[in-house]
Amino acid sequence: MISMIFTIFDKEIKAAFKDLKKNHLKYFNKYLKIYILSVIVMITSNLLINVLGGGLSTNETTIRNEFNFYPIYTFISAVILAPILEESVFRLGFRAIIQNDFLFITISSLVFGGLHLISTPINELFPLYLLSYCSCGIAFAYMLKKTNNIFVSMGFHFMHNGLILSLQMFLLIFS
Repeated sequence: MISMIFTIFDKEIKAAFKDLKKNHLKYFNKYLKIYILSVIVMITSNLLINVLGGGLSTNETTIRNEFNFYPIYTFISAVILAPILEESVFRLGFRAIIQNDFLFITISSLVFGGLHLISTPINELFPLYLLSYCSCGIAFAYMLKKTNNIFVSMGFHFMHNGLILSLQMFLLIFS
């Protein structure tokens, strides 16, 4: 699937890579603030979920369980493959279809967040679960809108998943 997407968007990806080589530090410094804001929203949502008696989302539970038994597989799939596939589909693919910036960011992040919650029961806390996942989706879509470079959002997605998985590995080892 990734190779099909990269074939379809070949010209855009090559141009984005050239641009990234030239502007990577500028992009990182400029969009790190947006990423941190999205993480603050995510953490706040998760704290509210815990205070209100909600547990982990099904997606989070699955990743933690997989990580306990298959750490290398989970690392490769969550930190490398998922960001490539998700950013290609939810950002690059949606951007090709939706030209309106507000609609692109909204729809892309809602579908991204919603699919991470596909088997999470819908209850009164569901909007907080959705906000938790959508916050990074909004940030990643905004980055693509502003830079027109899929590697910016993909890079932050790699970093985000890598940090989350590293934290889980730390907790697994030291708890």
